[in-house]
Amino acid sequence: MKLNKLERKKYRVRNKIKRVSSSERYRLSVSRSIKNISAQIIDDKKNITLASASSNTNEIKSQKKIRKNCHL
Repeated sequence: MKLNKLERKKYRVRNKIKRVSSSERYRLSVSRSIKNISAQIIDDKKNITLASASSNTNEIKSQKKIRKNCHL
């Protein structure tokens, strides 16, 4: 399987982060798009996600609607 330039870079960066990070520290991964943002706390030693949050959840969406209505 041949990887394109972007995939190779992504693979290289992620592996370096995992290698360099200390085992006592968790990794924070943040993804951002134009409309949404999400974050995860990852334990690389156990390869599990400890916590995650996203602006797509119903709680956050309802808070956004309330704020929009308050600015009338």
